[in-house]
Amino acid sequence: MLEPHRYACTNWLITPAAPAVSEPPPADASEQRFLLVLTGVAVVDFEGKAPSFPWTHGTLLIRPNLDTPLQYAILRYGLTTPPGDAGAAWTPEFLVEQCAPFAGIAAFYSPAGKVSGAACDAWRPHHYETRVEAVTSAPLHPIFAGIEADLAERTHGGIIHRVNYHITLVGQVRFAAVIIT
Repeated sequence: MLEPHRYACTNWLITPAAPAVSEPPPADASEQRFLLVLTGVAVVDFEGKAPSFPWTHGTLLIRPNLDTPLQYAILRYGLTTPPGDAGAAWTPEFLVEQCAPFAGIAAFYSPAGKVSGAACDAWRPHHYETRVEAVTSAPLHPIFAGIEADLAERTHGGIIHRVNYHITLVGQVRFAAVIIT
């Protein structure tokens, strides 16, 4: 699994998702559903190794940091946090109801005189994680853990430099216990 060297830029939006007309409003802030949108550019530098064919393949794990948008939602919308210090006793997580990911090549390089090719063949949610809820110890699943993008490069010395991503999520902010091992 490939991971970005860094993120050239990251953007986010988090806002409450209104209940449908036929749904009752949330009983309290902990039951509020949110729309969370994550966009950005992952710096990858995935290099083609094949002389010209077949393609060099790799799967990129794009896992944007959710700390800032989740902390914003906690403060802005008055979500009640568990007792103890954030990061020591508990950590905010995003419990996914719906996920619509996208990834695509933003920049690639091909050596002069070479027949080049680069592709982002597919994208999907990364395996969701399971955590333990900080107060009740109930299992929390599915927790957002990023998306995967299947990359391919067919030019020896060719490089996929950057990959764009756009992830739209609907779900709830939950608090997972920090397990010290």
